[in-house]
Amino acid sequence: AYYKKQIKEGSASSALPLIIFITGLPERMPDAFGVRAFQFLVKPIDEKQFVLVFEQAKKAVFCVTKGSRAKSISVSFGGIKRTVFIPDIRFIESNGRKLIIHMKDEVVETYGTTAEIMKELDKSFCQVHRSFIVNMNHISDYTRSSIQTTDGESVPMSKYKYKDFVSEYATFLESELC
Repeated sequence: AYYKKQIKEGSASSALPLIIFITGLPERMPDAFGVRAFQFLVKPIDEKQFVLVFEQAKKAVFCVTKGSRAKSISVSFGGIKRTVFIPDIRFIESNGRKLIIHMKDEVVETYGTTAEIMKELDKSFCQVHRSFIVNMNHISDYTRSSIQTTDGESVPMSKYKYKDFVSEYATFLESELC
């Protein structure tokens, strides 16, 4: 009962771990639902069914974890080097040679260009203006002239980049559906 409680509490906040419930007693199926089991198999197990369930589990784990590896970039400003985790970046603003990295709880400055930093970022980032790069994971809505982040900040949208942004954002959203 203790472990069942621990599994239930852990499952409420995450899609992992995936639990494949295997039993010789079909009447135990309600227990599988109680721990949010991914699949329920009754003995004797058919080998083809077993392989199919594990292939489904591998795909599900990939979908859940594909963006969770926290990649980071190193930035320096005023002689201080620090690590910035890419998923934490909401958007990046360029002001001359200075890059202003807006994150959830802070703003970090460094020197560089948008072209240089775009090479270090992943495909979830899109340059929407000559001076702005946005993390598409943190977009709440957009218009032809601006993007609203999940934090409520507004990022200007270039009329020349709007069409490319819409295409990139649609592709990004489609890839996130898994």
